[in-house]
Amino acid sequence: MWRRTRRRFPAALAVNALTGLAVGAVELAALVLWDLVESGEVPGVEPTSLGGTASPQYTLVGWVLPIAVGCLGPLLYSRLALATAETVLERRSAFVALYRSWVLSRPARWRVLGVGALVTAVAVLVFWLALYAAAPLAHFAGLGMLWLSDDNVWITGVLVLILPTAVALLLLPPLAMPLVCAVFARLHGELRAREETVQSRSDMSSTKR
Repeated sequence: MWRRTRRRFPAALAVNALTGLAVGAVELAALVLWDLVESGEVPGVEPTSLGGTASPQYTLVGWVLPIAVGCLGPLLYSRLALATAETVLERRSAFVALYRSWVLSRPARWRVLGVGALVTAVAVLVFWLALYAAAPLAHFAGLGMLWLSDDNVWITGVLVLILPTAVALLLLPPLAMPLVCAVFARLHGELRAREETVQSRSDMSSTKR
């Protein structure tokens, strides 16, 4: 696998970077819209304090619209998730691989979205399990930091607080990414085969005519 993929490693990195930028831009737009409404920068929309009765304008622009825009991020990611397999297996450039992922996932939008949601849930589960598994390390790390910092409780508290999350984030790629990549590679192969079958039938139909 390494021999087959190492030459396409830069292209795979570029594809994932472009996918992250696209999805991140959508999520950032939702966050900016919500922040503008909350800070009173949107004309005609007055922010409502917690527990107050929100106006229809605030409910629509301040909550419904940002949530709807934010939901486009996972949907966009599911449509572009096949690009890594496309650039590695079919040796496409990064932009062509993204376009091909969009085309391949078009007939199976809900299936791709469901698979993406499933592997995301698995990744979140792995993260939480790693978080709880790393929690006991915080105690020993805190004792060591107290000894090294001459009983500085502030820096020790910060270390104890962030250590389980840092360990879980470090463990997440090697534990979850092989499964995620394998699932999308398999899905890419199935959708690619379906596309070839449809194209073959179309060519046969054209020949008969």
